Parts: sequence; structure tokens; C-alpha cells
Amino acid sequence: MHSSLPSLCLTLFLSTPLLAQKPEDPALSYGDKAPPLAATWLRGSKTMKKSPPKTYLLLLLAPGEEGKALLRTLPPLEKRFKAESLRALAILCPEKGKAGPARAFFRKAAKGLRFPIGLDKAGDLRKNWAGALGVEELPLAILVRDGRIQWFGKPDEELVYQVEDALDGSLDLGQLWLIHNKAQRIALGKMILRKDIKGVAAFVDKLLKKFPTSKFFLAQKHYTLSKLEGREKADAFFRKLLPKLKRKNPFAAIKLAQEYLGIRASDEMKAFMLGILEAIGKTKGKPAHEALLALLSHWDRKQESPKAISVAEAGFKRFKTNDYFLKRLCAKLFNSKHAQAYRSLLKKFMDYRAKKDPNDIEAFRTGFEIAAFFFDDKAEQMKRAKAYAAKLDKQENLEHLNGFVWMLLTEDRFGPDYYPLALMGAKRILEFKEIPAFILDSAALAFFKNGDKKKAIELEEKALALAKKEGNEKAIKGYTQTLEKFRK
Repeated sequence: MHSSLPSLCLTLFLSTPLLAQKPEDPALSYGDKAPPLAATWLRGSKTMKKSPPKTYLLLLLAPGEEGKALLRTLPPLEKRFKAESLRALAILCPEKGKAGPARAFFRKAAKGLRFPIGLDKAGDLRKNWAGALGVEELPLAILVRDGRIQWFGKPDEELVYQVEDALDGSLDLGQLWLIHNKAQRIALGKMILRKDIKGVAAFVDKLLKKFPTSKFFLAQKHYTLSKLEGREKADAFFRKLLPKLKRKNPFAAIKLAQEYLGIRASDEMKAFMLGILEAIGKTKGKPAHEALLALLSHWDRKQESPKAISVAEAGFKRFKTNDYFLKRLCAKLFNSKHAQAYRSLLKKFMDYRAKKDPNDIEAFRTGFEIAAFFFDDKAEQMKRAKAYAAKLDKQENLEHLNGFVWMLLTEDRFGPDYYPLALMGAKRILEFKEIPAFILDSAALAFFKNGDKKKAIELEEKALALAKKEGNEKAIKGYTQTLEKFRK
């Protein structure tokens, strides 16, 4: 954590803002009080006058096909976050003087929808919301909780996850605020470059009043406190803070505990932080997921495999029905430098996933890779390769197919026994209409290794022609050499 201040803050100092903004700081940002919803309500006017929601997702959109599609995404969001009392609101923001067509759009597009929909006649609402946030283009989604802005961004396929993170507290509003406020970011960057620790400390203290659970600013608080008043004072501050933070924002507590475990802290402090993670790991939901994964990473980094396995087993037992957690757990084990130690565990997890969801292509792929990389049982490897190939035969994903074919043809651990499977994948590839040059190259190699030189040459010539069309000199050279090899 001691070294985190320059690296983290300079990253923010130099980074590009998330959304389009003017050179000066926007008038509104994360954590600020939301402006009034001064719209002409076409639906839900009584609700908005008598009992306006405190927690809502506001969608500012222009009338049109995109707007029509976006309106239909809001009811499922309301349903998903019913427990958080989230309400959906939409405001139509037509071009100036086109309120009439916007009303006509509303009558057609809003059929069957029950949430409040308003009209921004004069453009004031767009100015007071999107304009004040520094965002020029619509559509724009804004999440408000208890009257304050929690998140805003483009409503795309990630919207549901952004809303979830903002509602459960895993988004760091303090860090987002700094990214969004250019002038403040530059001022902080200058203080860091001057090594003005007192200036940084004052800046951080000021922002902690606005974002008391921001893991980013709390990390900087530890750094500045250590520098100005000593490590013991900083440790004492966090020993007092973490139990409270564990209740108010467990995600911040997890992040800070992880950072402590990554620095040269005392054994006493590390034990304290491990206790925080273990306590959160015994709770429910997403905080427990994150704490267990953090514990797994810690023991894996320490090369204490039995403890890492124990954490993974506990996580699997409690949360195996949560697909997202299970995938992250498997990925963490598989990508570890010490993955060999987890091979039996991985096999068990992948078999569970494949049985639970026969369409989980990732489970079949990873199950095959585990057998290929970590076990010497050739029969088991072939069995899993065939199972994966059967799933791939129904796939519309060229990248999956190409990866499988190329791996079987080029990895030393495989050999001629696997060439027919690679050929099966290559034939499936050729069923696609548009095939990139590098994938044609893979298919050509599959035919060549299976004895069909004529087809291999035909495909490699197509790959070469595409490379020439694209002007890819490196690919042209490689495919030319491959053709020479095929023609011998």
C-alpha cells in the first residue's frame, strides 16, 4: 500500500475520462445530489407528484428505434432489483421544436409499459442532468440512490452489471469522482509529482468526507498517515476502521485487506486482515464471493496449496449454483502458477459445470485442457477432446473452433491421433461465409496433416490472397513459406 499512492494516482492523473467531458470539471459528479425531475410526465404523473422514488434508474433518450428498444429493457431491470426498491424512469429528449413527434413516438413505443415516462419539452432537463454531468450524447443512464448520483454511463449490454455494482457498493465512487473531475485530477497529479505529502493528505481528507468508504481514498489515507505520523499510527487507524467498514462497505474492506496482505506489514496486522476476509467470506452473496477469491489468491501467492484448496472447496460447497462465481473460481485456479496442485479440484469443478449446463462450452474446453495439461491419461484426454469437439460442432464461434484446431495441430503433447478431430473442426470452419486469413491458415494445416495436400494448398492460397488484399506483409511472408512447404 505504501507504493500505491504514486502508481494509482498517476494512473488516474494520466488516464482518459470515462465519458466525453469539457476541459473544466462538470457541475455534477458521483455522490452529488440529483437535480429535480422537472419533466412533463406522459405516464405516471400522479406517482411522480405524490411519491417520487428515492432510488431509480433514469434513462434519457431520443425518440427512435434505439430509444424504443431501450424502453423495453427497463421492466426486467426493475424486476431484477425489486429488493433494492429500484424504479425505472425514462425521459424523452427530442430535438428542439419536435415535441409533437415525440408524443407520437411515446404512444407507439410505450404500449404495455408501466413505469413513468416523461417529456423534456424545452431541453432543460437534458441540460441540468446530461449537460451538468459533462455528457453530450444520448442515450444516457443515470442511477440515483437516496437522492444522490451513484453511477452514470451509456446503457449498453453491461448496464445490468453496472447497476448491480453501484447498488451493492462494489463501485468506488471516490475513484470514479476523481476520474470524472479533470481539474481535480490534475491538481492531485501535480502534488504527487512535487511529493507534497501534506497537500495530498489534505486533498484525501477532504474527499473522504464526501466518500467515507472509498477504498481508493482510504488506501491513500494509509499512505499519507504512514508518511506523516508513522506506520503504527496508520495501522491503528485501520484496525479501528476495518470492522466498521466491513459492515458499511465490505468491498472496500476486502480491497484494503488485500492491499495490506501485499505489503510488508507486521504479522499481527496481516493476521488481522485475514480475519477480516474470513469474516466477510462467511457472509452471503457477492461480498462473500469476493472475500473467498481474495483469500484464495493470498494462499496461492504464498504457495500454501492446502489452504488455497480448503478455501476453494468451501466456496464451491456454498456457491456452486452461482455460475458467475464458479467460473471466476475455476479461472483463478486454472490460471495460477501452481495450477498443477489444483488439478483434481479443477476436474471436479468442470465436471460439475458440464453436467449442470450441457451448453457451457467453456466448461468442456477447460475440462479438456485440464486433462491435456495436468494429467497423463491419454484415454481421458481423448475422451474429453471428443466431448469438446462435439460441442464445437454446434458452435457459431470461429475463434473457439480455430483455437481448438490450432492447439491439436501444434501442441507437442498431442499428435497424429488428434489430427482427425482437428480436421473435423476445420471442416466446420469452412461452413462459415467470412473466414479470416489466419483461420484459413489453421484449416489448411489440418487438411495437410490429414494427407489432403490439394485442399491444404487451396485454402492456403486463399489465406495468402486475403493477406495481400489487407497489405499484411508479415502474414504474406508466413503464408508464402507455408505454401512452399505444402507443395514439396
